Amino acid sequence: MIFYINFASLDCWLTLRPLQSLIETTGIDIEFRPMIGSLGNVVSQAKPGEDDPLAEYKARRARARRMAADREYERVCEMLELDPAAGKREIDPRWLSLGLQYVLAAGTDPFIYAKAAFNRTYREAAEVESVAGISDLLMSLNIDVSDWPDYAGSRLASYDNLADDLLEAGILSAPAFVMDDEIFHGREHLPLLTWMQTGRQGPPPV
Repeated sequence: MIFYINFASLDCWLTLRPLQSLIETTGIDIEFRPMIGSLGNVVSQAKPGEDDPLAEYKARRARARRMAADREYERVCEMLELDPAAGKREIDPRWLSLGLQYVLAAGTDPFIYAKAAFNRTYREAAEVESVAGISDLLMSLNIDVSDWPDYAGSRLASYDNLADDLLEAGILSAPAFVMDDEIFHGREHLPLLTWMQTGRQGPPPV
């Protein structure tokens, strides 16, 4: 199974523990891949000077979505025991994603790296948007960083086309999972994925 992770997403952090449980339960192999930003939920807008008969309705829907998102954000922070103010930190996740690919190439457990990355980003407010910042993270995990600067420098430009590649593959947001050529967006699908991997006994979870 392929797991798309965005290091700027608290939902991805919340996914790590149940994803490890899925591996322990089923023995499934997980391939980590980086996801940068969100490509979905594009809303069309009325053209300038053009009356929109649904403007009031759309405004109500937008307010409702914002309120629901705020409630979900508070719930996620509570589950992570994270200060809501700390969880609002915005970062460029490319550097942490490069670090992930570096540790995968080195054969390091990606869960160890991902958990450390999220902790340094949101609990410690450490610098994670440079070669030096990720080098500190890697060294904290006793990972050799002698090749890291060259590795990051040679691969950073490849992320410029990542959004197009993900869109073409149908990956719109993270966490996302690909199993048996089917795409699942959101951590709420983990019970279904577990059911699929454990013999599909009984009705599927909803």
